Amino acid sequence: MRKTRTLLVFLAGVVSISGLLLSQTPQKRKLNLDDQHRFLNVGDPHCSPDAKWIAYTLGTTDAKEEKRDSDIWMVATDGSKKLRMTSSPEAENSPRWSPDGKYLSFTSSRPGKAKGTQVWVMDRDGGEATQLTEIAKLRMSGYDWAPDSKRLTLIMREPDDATTPTGSVRVRSLRTRIRPRSRSRS
Repeated sequence: MRKTRTLLVFLAGVVSISGLLLSQTPQKRKLNLDDQHRFLNVGDPHCSPDAKWIAYTLGTTDAKEEKRDSDIWMVATDGSKKLRMTSSPEAENSPRWSPDGKYLSFTSSRPGKAKGTQVWVMDRDGGEATQLTEIAKLRMSGYDWAPDSKRLTLIMREPDDATTPTGSVRVRSLRTRIRPRSRSRS
């Protein structure tokens, strides 16, 4: 109940800020396609197990490069702090808290041991992310932490080709050795 209320407060704040920014436009005019790069897309909010932080994605568009990007951010539920957790040329998505609250995981196609979308994990206090998965032949369509914070459950799909029926899904459990490098935040 408390997590739901916190998420609703967070989303209401985002809507209020968006409305405030739009109301400060010097002159009224219709939106056009060129305005799209100015929008910030907030999504996928998840409350930490201690209910003190919300991890979310913040998406931007670079009009000159014609590229979209999303990074992982955290905001304190009391609104006192906002932290950027990731910053790379590749998009980071699907932030998830480990049940013990020590780690923040996400998906990204950033360079690593295996190509394609992989799960990455980092200490909740920041630091460099560590690649957890090495998925090569299947496509990951979702994941979640096991209650013990030591395993992940991955939802995998066969690559789309003429011999594979659409929608075939495999669920796999992955035991992880989580030892991300961390740095202290001041």
